[in-house]
Amino acid sequence: MSGKEIKIYPIFTDLRLQRNGASGIECPVGFNSYLVGCLTANNIQIYHSFDEAFESFKNEFNLK
Repeated sequence: MSGKEIKIYPIFTDLRLQRNGASGIECPVGFNSYLVGCLTANNIQIYHSFDEAFESFKNEFNLK
């Protein structure tokens, strides 16, 4: 491995959350708990929309 940092921008969306009045990635509806736990344990931000993730990407790399 070259030692380069790899950035990921995970997006979690599930229409059932809004429909059932649930919120958050810790909600047991629709999300893989192991994946959520892995991302959370490694301090990787989880985004709620593509636009939100893309804005973070642009800010991270100083793109306008």
